[in-house]
Amino acid sequence: MRALAQQSSEAAVEISSSIAQSGDNVQLDKVTQENAAMFEETSAASQIREAAANTMTGLVEQFTRQSSASSLSGTFISDSSPATAGPLKKAF
Repeated sequence: MRALAQQSSEAAVEISSSIAQSGDNVQLDKVTQENAAMFEETSAASQIREAAANTMTGLVEQFTRQSSASSLSGTFISDSSPATAGPLKKAF
C-alpha cells in the first residue's frame, strides 16, 4: 500500500510539472507572437520613415539647385507660377 501511495505521489508531481511546463510554453508562444507583431509594426514604420526621408532629401536637393542657379546666374524670378507669370523681380 505504501508503494502505491508513493507511486501516486510521484505521478501527481510529474503531472503537476507537465502542466506547469505546458503553461510556460503557452506563455512563451504568446510572447513570441507579440514580438513578431511588434517587429512587423516597426518594419512598416521604418519603411514609411525611409520614404519620407527620401522625399525630403529630394526636395532639399531641388531647393538647393534652384537657389544655387538663381544666385549664381543673377536670373530673374517671378512671385507667381510660370503659367501666370507677372512682373519680374531681381533675385537677391
